[in-house]
Amino acid sequence: MRQTIANTKQKEAGDRFFEWDAKVFYFEGLRCLQLCNFASKFTIVMALVTDDMIKRLPEYIFEYLYDVYAGDPQMKKLIDRYLADNTIMFFDKLADRVTISSMNHFQVYFMDDGDRFYDFAEGNLIRTRALNKKVNCDY
Repeated sequence: MRQTIANTKQKEAGDRFFEWDAKVFYFEGLRCLQLCNFASKFTIVMALVTDDMIKRLPEYIFEYLYDVYAGDPQMKKLIDRYLADNTIMFFDKLADRVTISSMNHFQVYFMDDGDRFYDFAEGNLIRTRALNKKVNCDY
């Protein structure tokens, strides 16, 4: 597995389209996650994140991509191509100050340090699909 990761890292080096960052934050003491693509700044917010969800992050990323762009057949083809070209996904320590700043700004100004989840709460559920559509289509 280490060799596969090293090969993927070398192949994708410098291509910000394949680079994602993950940032943990907390809402009412529960772990949440913000994911951001370096090239597009496409952002995914996940609430109440479990260890199992972290192990399956690539699945969630593509699920949210397909969901946000469900009505756009051209984007669906691009996502299919991205998925075909991107067979492995891993996260490395973030050193890109622009992306760090962008993610911090998003967390403070859009997410209101997590309080924005209240706008998407229904009982004990948080409608993250609606939140992610709002983030990527209206923000």
